Parts: sequence; structure tokens; C-alpha cells
Amino acid sequence: HKLPRARKLWTTEEVDALKDGILKIGVGKWLDIYKLHIKTWRKYGRTSGDIKDKYRRLREKVDFQLFLKNNNIQF
Repeated sequence: HKLPRARKLWTTEEVDALKDGILKIGVGKWLDIYKLHIKTWRKYGRTSGDIKDKYRRLREKVDFQLFLKNNNIQF
């Protein structure tokens, strides 16, 4: 069995990379978003699954909902 990875707080750089990927590629294309900013994700040890999970948590926050709405992104 693998031990679970330690939780790491997300940096502004990572959240910005996620937002940029959503704007350029769209919601749900997590592997493509991963590839777009691969250096950032590798720097912080993130996977495409981590990106998906972070999106799911962020979309519950009002400021992120406004980001999506202001960019005409369905969530």
C-alpha cells in the first residue's frame, strides 16, 4: 500500500495556472491543463487529479464563481 501524500497548500501561482488553463482549454480537460503548465505542476508535485480536485473545491467559493461567470464559463 502507498502512504497518502502530505497535503500541501496551493500557491497563488498554482491557482493562477489553473484559471489560465480553464480560460484557454476549458473545464474538464484536466490532463490538457496539466500539460499547458507542466513546469508549475511538477514544481509543486501536482497531478491532473489534484487539479480536478482543486477546481471542485474552488467552484464552491464566491470569488471563483464570479471568475467563471465573468468569463462565461459553465460550472
